[in-house]
Amino acid sequence: MVPVTKDAFPEVSVDPEEALIEQIVAEGLSLTRFKKRLEMECIKRALEETGGNITRAAEILQMKRPRLSQIINSTPALTALKESLVG
Repeated sequence: MVPVTKDAFPEVSVDPEEALIEQIVAEGLSLTRFKKRLEMECIKRALEETGGNITRAAEILQMKRPRLSQIINSTPALTALKESLVG
């Protein structure tokens, strides 16, 4: 039996952006749908990190507060998340 060493499995460097593109193409996702999902996930995480503070979330996302507020208020799931975090 040959012992397995760390060198037996060289590290594979994978570009996360390239891997994401490959996944989108392989699954046949539309770019519009993917962008919307990515935007919602980023906003959700920023709201969670800031405890629902829209001003701070906008800073994290590097976007204008009024635009972020508009997106949140027009998306029931994000509105509910913000309200649950703020109290």
